[in-house]
Amino acid sequence: MRARANHCKNEKPLQRPKQELTAEAQRTRRPSFEKPSRALRLCGEFFSVEALPRCAPSLYDFADITLDYLKGNADRPQTDVSATQVQVVTGSWVEVLGPVWRRYRVSVIASFAVNLLAFGYLYFTYIYTNHVFPNIIDQGFPSFRTRLEGRWGSDLIYFLQGSRGIPLLDLTLAVPIQIANGVLFTALFSIVDPLAVFLATSLISIHPFVSDYYSFAGDHLVLVLGDTLILAAFWLVRQRMRSFWTVPLAAVLVQFGISCYQPKISMVATIWLLIFFGRLAQWDGANATLRRDARELSLHAASMLSGAALYIALLSISQWWLGDPASGSAHSAIRLSTATVADFLPQARIVLKNTREILFASDFFGNGLRMLVGILLLLFIVLLCRRVLIQFPSSGNKLLALTLILLGLCLLPFALHAPYMVSPKSYLAGRMLMPITYFTAFLPLALLLVGRGRGLRWMVVSVGLFMCCRFVLIDAEAGHLAHLRTTFEFEFVNRLASRIEEALTLVPNERYALVVVGHPAMPAVLRPSVESRSNLTERSFIHFRDVEMLNFVLGRDLLFYPNKAQVRRGLD
Repeated sequence: MRARANHCKNEKPLQRPKQELTAEAQRTRRPSFEKPSRALRLCGEFFSVEALPRCAPSLYDFADITLDYLKGNADRPQTDVSATQVQVVTGSWVEVLGPVWRRYRVSVIASFAVNLLAFGYLYFTYIYTNHVFPNIIDQGFPSFRTRLEGRWGSDLIYFLQGSRGIPLLDLTLAVPIQIANGVLFTALFSIVDPLAVFLATSLISIHPFVSDYYSFAGDHLVLVLGDTLILAAFWLVRQRMRSFWTVPLAAVLVQFGISCYQPKISMVATIWLLIFFGRLAQWDGANATLRRDARELSLHAASMLSGAALYIALLSISQWWLGDPASGSAHSAIRLSTATVADFLPQARIVLKNTREILFASDFFGNGLRMLVGILLLLFIVLLCRRVLIQFPSSGNKLLALTLILLGLCLLPFALHAPYMVSPKSYLAGRMLMPITYFTAFLPLALLLVGRGRGLRWMVVSVGLFMCCRFVLIDAEAGHLAHLRTTFEFEFVNRLASRIEEALTLVPNERYALVVVGHPAMPAVLRPSVESRSNLTERSFIHFRDVEMLNFVLGRDLLFYPNKAQVRRGLD
C-alpha cells in the first residue's frame, strides 16, 4: 500500500527510501502540523487511501499532536505515542478533552440539532406511555429492579437520579450522552474525520430503535449509560493493553452495563465483532499488526467473558441473599429465563430470519431501498476481500484474512440477536435490537476505511445523510402519533371513568376489582407508517396498566387488579 511522503509543504522529506520502511512503520508515522488549518485538514487526509495505512490517530494521538502545536513543539521529531507519552497527555483531562471538543464540537452540535428534529415532541410535550407508572413513583432502594429483574445497575442509576423518572430532565441528559456514545464508538476505530463522526453519532443517536430508549418515563439514563459503560470498557482495553488492571476494570464496566439491562449482552458481542471487522479493514498484511490486533481482541474477549461471569456470580449472590424471585413471580421468571439446549435450533432459525429481514427487507428506507443495509454490507465485504487479495504480500495471510471474514459473517446474526439465543422469551423491541443501530452506523465507517477514491467517499456520505433523514422522519412521526395517542386514550379513559362512577354506588373506603374485556380499537391515523419497535407507538391503556390509569383519572385508589376467581366471575 502506498504512503504519501509529505502531508504539508514544509515537512522535510524522508531520509531513507520508501521501500526500506516496513508496513508497520508506514502505518504508525504521524505528520507534524505548523498551522492550525493544517491540523484541521487531518479530517480529509485521514480517509485518503494513500494516508490510511499510517495516519489513523486515536483521541490520545490527536491530543498529543494538538498539544505539540499549542506548546510550540510542532517541529519535534514525530514518534509513536509511547506509554509514557500517554501518561503525560492524560495527566490533565482538560488538556485532553479540550482539543477533542474543539475538533468535534461542530459534529456534536449538528448531531444535537438533528436530535431536536427527531425527538422534538418528547422535549416540548408530555407523552404518556404504559410505563409512566411505576417509573415516576419512588420505589425505594433496592427496588423490584434488583429483587425481581436482577438489574442492580439500573436500580443504582434510578437511586442517583432521585429514585424516580422525570422525562424532560432525563431526556435532556440522555441525548448528549448518546451522542457521546457515538463519538466513543468512532474512537474505537481511530476515526477522526469530523464528517464521519457526525454521521456515526447521528445514526447512533436517532436510529428508530433509540426512540424506544426514550419511551419510558425514567429509563432514559439507564439505557444510554448502559451503552456508555460497555463502550468505555472496550475503549479502556484499547488504550491500556499493557496494564495489569485493564481487564479487571473493563470486566467491572461490562458487568455494570449488563446489570443495567441484561439484553446489553448482545451489544457487548456486537461491538467486539465490529472491532474484529474494523481491525481486518485496517490490517496491512504484516505479521506484527496481526499479533497486536490479536492481542487486543483477546483482551476484549477476556473482559467480556469476565464481566459476564461476574454478573452471573453477583446475580447468584443476590438471589441467595434476597431469595429466588423467579419462584414466585411470573414477571421475574420471564426476565431471568434462560434457554435450554432444545431451544437452540428453533431460536437459531428465528435469528437467521430476523437477520435476513434486517439486511434485505428493512422498512426504514422505503420500499425501493429495503435492501440498503444488506447492499452496504456486501459492498464492504467485496472491497475488503479485494484489498486483501491485491495488497497482502503473503498468500498465507490472504487465506487467513478471508477465513476470518467468513467466520465473522457467520457470527454476525447471533451477535446481533444474542438475547434471543440466551432467552427464548425475549420479545422484539427497539431497546433489545440496539446492536443493529451500531452495526448500521459501522457500515459507512467501514466503507470509508477500505474504499478508494472520492467518488466512493461522497457516495457513502450521501447514503449516510439519506439514512439520517429517514430516521428523523420516522422518529418525528412516532413522537407525533404518540402525542395524538395520549390525547385519544385519555379522552377514552375519561369517558370510561364517568361510566364507572355512574354505574357504582360509591362507598367510602370501598374498592372494586376491575375486569377489562378487550381494548378500544386504535384509529388508523394512529398507526405508524414504519414499525420502529418503540414503546412510543404502543397503547397506554393496556392490561397491566389499566388500573393505574383509571385510578389516576378518578383521583382515588378505587380499583385494583382482579384475581383469577374474580376474572372468571366477571366473564360469566
